Amino acid sequence: MRVLVLAFALPLALLLGACADEAAERAYTNPQQVFRETMEAVHDGDLRALEDLLTKDARFILQADLRRLRENLASPRPDDPILAVAMVRLGEGYQAEVARAVEAGPEALLKFWATRLSPRERQPTQRGVRVDPTAQSMEFLYTDADGVERGVLLVQSRGRWYVSRLAL
Repeated sequence: MRVLVLAFALPLALLLGACADEAAERAYTNPQQVFRETMEAVHDGDLRALEDLLTKDARFILQADLRRLRENLASPRPDDPILAVAMVRLGEGYQAEVARAVEAGPEALLKFWATRLSPRERQPTQRGVRVDPTAQSMEFLYTDADGVERGVLLVQSRGRWYVSRLAL
């Protein structure tokens, strides 16, 4: 009986695993879906979800940006625009929130940035799409909640779309 259960369970597990892998790959073959998932990850401050969508170079840049953000929050200059944003958006208790963010790891720091300092719409209104003539890259253009024009550059590699450039 035990052999029968294993004989049935193993192919079922392999089939389910293959379906999950296929669904994940399918999601990343559609650039619109990659843009939507990127915007959701930024909105939620979900570092893990965001890193899954980024190229290796874009992940490196994001990690460097988060380190610089931590440094700027830890030792702000009086004319630092991030400090000014924190004072306005967080109000009187901004220093305690900033201190907690500085102490946190990269995941919590991105969440702090995305949800408290620079909140974004889950699905911003797109202004347009620039498509490379070879269809190997496309840039989704949108305006964020503060009225700042931004773009998300996607590149295609081996049939999958990745985020190559993302302005936070």
